[in-house]
Amino acid sequence: MKKKIPLALIFLTCLNISVFCAGNSPTQSNMATTGTDLNQFIPPVVQKKYGLDLLSPSQRSQLAKWLQEQNVKPPQTTLSTLSLNISNGQYIQLDDGSVWEVDPKDMNLSQGWLSPVQIRVTTTQDPNYPYQLFNTATNSSVSAKRVTMTQALNQ
Repeated sequence: MKKKIPLALIFLTCLNISVFCAGNSPTQSNMATTGTDLNQFIPPVVQKKYGLDLLSPSQRSQLAKWLQEQNVKPPQTTLSTLSLNISNGQYIQLDDGSVWEVDPKDMNLSQGWLSPVQIRVTTTQDPNYPYQLFNTATNSSVSAKRVTMTQALNQ
């Protein structure tokens, strides 16, 4: 049996998730929104983390519709170019201005990435590093999470 969630909690979660999605989608280009499936906007692992897996099908549909109306773009695979390799691969900046913190276990791969090279960004199921950066020149990939340049510089 699904647990009932207060409407105020759903609204606050919507606001937090819309900020999360807007700030964490790889880029805003080449992303089309179709349908009202919540999984398009928020990976299932993130839904579970924030308790959205407890929503009824109707609530899930309404939340997805609301996110779509707010012009939140679902994260998808994007292709960008490596601009900067910061701190020996700890952070990667792409040509769209996005900055990515690389999972420490993968820094041995990213430290050798040279610019310019195409990087494919995809989502993963890892709640700590929910994206994968794939270097098309070396055929290597690293787990990463989106951060700000300020976070990268203040490490």
